[in-house]
Amino acid sequence: MSETKDEIDDKRLARWLDRCKTAVERADHRRAIIFFRSLTPPPGGHTQRAAVLECIETAAEEERIDDYDVRMLGGDICLCATCQRTPPAREQLERVTALASWQDGAVTSTGFVDREVACSITGDHYRTLAPPETAVGVYLDGALAAVFPCASRQTTLGVGEISSVVADAAVEPETRQRQ
Repeated sequence: MSETKDEIDDKRLARWLDRCKTAVERADHRRAIIFFRSLTPPPGGHTQRAAVLECIETAAEEERIDDYDVRMLGGDICLCATCQRTPPAREQLERVTALASWQDGAVTSTGFVDREVACSITGDHYRTLAPPETAVGVYLDGALAAVFPCASRQTTLGVGEISSVVADAAVEPETRQRQ
């Protein structure tokens, strides 16, 4: 009996999660950054946000990661040249673009939306990049190693799956002493 595309996707993501967890275990420096679109979660999003934050805090307390940060991304980021001339907009776009374009083999970040805005009243036309409500970047030895949410073809891993990587990582005490 042959496997379905979904079963192949599930196996691919399971292998990727195992590789990612191993990379976390072997890294000299582990950092997680939680990115929220807003200080206020959307209706129905509070429980998920709290669970992700608690997972990362616990991983830091248990020294499975070295540190973490929480950053606000805001809503849509205007991609026009005028708006991107401001240093805060440039920095924000660089950060969001790195997350949105992250890829590891067949696994890619997801949830970032490129929009075309057209206002019939003013005639304005421009593009924006909208981040998801919550995203987590995992940085190993200074490099972006994983982004949640992510997907492989038809299967998506939400931000809650970060626990499969950082909370379940078996970081040995001698690894911590190398730093």
